[in-house]
Amino acid sequence: APLVDSCYLESMGRRKTWLVPVQILCGMVMLAGSHHVDDWLSVDDGKSIDTEMLTVFFSFLYFLMATQDISVDGWALTMLSRGNVGYASTCNSIGQSLGFFLANQGFIALSDPTWCQRFLGTTDGTSFVTLAGFMHFWGIVFIITTLLVWVLKSEAGPKVNVSGSVTSSSSSSSSSSSSSSSAPSAAEEGRLTRTTGTEAGSTSRQNADKEEGTGDDGELEFGLMETYQHIW
Repeated sequence: APLVDSCYLESMGRRKTWLVPVQILCGMVMLAGSHHVDDWLSVDDGKSIDTEMLTVFFSFLYFLMATQDISVDGWALTMLSRGNVGYASTCNSIGQSLGFFLANQGFIALSDPTWCQRFLGTTDGTSFVTLAGFMHFWGIVFIITTLLVWVLKSEAGPKVNVSGSVTSSSSSSSSSSSSSSSAPSAAEEGRLTRTTGTEAGSTSRQNADKEEGTGDDGELEFGLMETYQHIW
């Protein structure tokens, strides 16, 4: 996750740098595997199952899927406005449940000749889909969807860190507030400085958002490196 978040091409975008090539590679791997999965499972002949090849293939595929998931989750947090960020987890849960159902129960039902004969009316004793055809179909969907996202969806670049302006505004507001007080105590002076600095920092951030054309509905593109710099 730190590598996906901090290493990217600015010309392509922080998230699309990883999302586009990884998803295209996932589709190509699924297309290639669809031509060999029946041989690995020894469906047609009596040979033993090729456990080693199945392990290597699906481990590599799930590694790509995990990398893609990191990029998608990071993009979802910065793509949505602040008022809609809470819906990200809801959409994620619904999408995962629907995907599990289609890829598990849906595939099992459509690949069962008895179920297909009873509910779909097939008479030749064959299933509606096979594992090879299932992988081939979704490999094509992966590639087409990724190309559409690459061409049609734009990604905003990283925003400039405004911590310096916040600090200067905080110090100037704190000094002016302190000078207006007659003789505050040390505790009162510290509390006043913290309160005034917080208000000034909030005002400075709002002004910076207006100057950059961003706000509550804008994208916040602070990655790992920018976060460390901001904290420092």
